[in-house]
Amino acid sequence: MTALLTAPCDTPCLPRGLGALLWPPPCSVISGGRQHHLIATWPVSCAAVLRAVLSGAGSRSVGRFAEQIGIRYVDVAEGGFDSFVNVNTCEDLRQVTEACPDTVPPGEHIQRVSKKPI
Repeated sequence: MTALLTAPCDTPCLPRGLGALLWPPPCSVISGGRQHHLIATWPVSCAAVLRAVLSGAGSRSVGRFAEQIGIRYVDVAEGGFDSFVNVNTCEDLRQVTEACPDTVPPGEHIQRVSKKPI
């Protein structure tokens, strides 16, 4: 394995072909003028730099680490719906479900994990 693709779990509408878009690593996304450092490909060879950032003094931000390893950015300016939108509330999830029909219906992901009705 030479690279790792990361994406946060609160970003449910990632586009197909994201890995190819972010190749070669290190590469991250800019969407709506915002850098999404957690949506990125990372070379496995940068593990020592990551370890130093996490164990050293100062900021442990993903952005700082990304800049240290020379990350490049792909601007995915889209018209309309932002595929990189964060879902943090039930209302966010409802809106995303309406805009992105391939998304799991509101509450269903919670039921799948907890096996308890909402």
